Amino acid sequence: MPAIVTTTPLSVRFEFPDGTSWAARLDGLPNPQLAEDLAQGLPMLTHPLGGIGARATAGNYIGALRCMVRELTAAGFTGGAADLTRSILIRYWMSVSAFREADSRVLLAGYDAATEQLDTQVRAHLDGRALKAKPAYKPLAAYIEREWATLVDRCQSIISDAHSAQQVLLRAAEDGMDPCRAG
Repeated sequence: MPAIVTTTPLSVRFEFPDGTSWAARLDGLPNPQLAEDLAQGLPMLTHPLGGIGARATAGNYIGALRCMVRELTAAGFTGGAADLTRSILIRYWMSVSAFREADSRVLLAGYDAATEQLDTQVRAHLDGRALKAKPAYKPLAAYIEREWATLVDRCQSIISDAHSAQQVLLRAAEDGMDPCRAG
């Protein structure tokens, strides 16, 4: 199983394709029902069923889950994921970054894939356009040959200087002299 949800205490244990694993505790959040509901969708999002295949990605979604639970609770929401309405989610999505909106959409889609409990209007919004666009990133320009040559020369110089300093220290160690005193 790619991810296992334990309810007491609430936690998710991820097993990744490279053989590593990671467990995230979710107990202590202000709305335990919402936290558990969203956690129930994480196995549907974990490799091979979904895109969570590494610790960093799992940590990102766990962070998004925690933020979503805290922020919705602070806004007065006390129900589970099945109780979320279109207006509650739109208000939440308008208050967070485009990245948090995208992560919360994925979490809710995972919950719905596992339970089929989301409201039909909420499900329609998950399939629709994001309210906030992720910022466009302009890739950096490629180095020209002269810049590459300068970088290579500088790196080789640094490595050569470090190697020379290491050789001096190794000779001093062979002579039995303290490098701090002998130089």
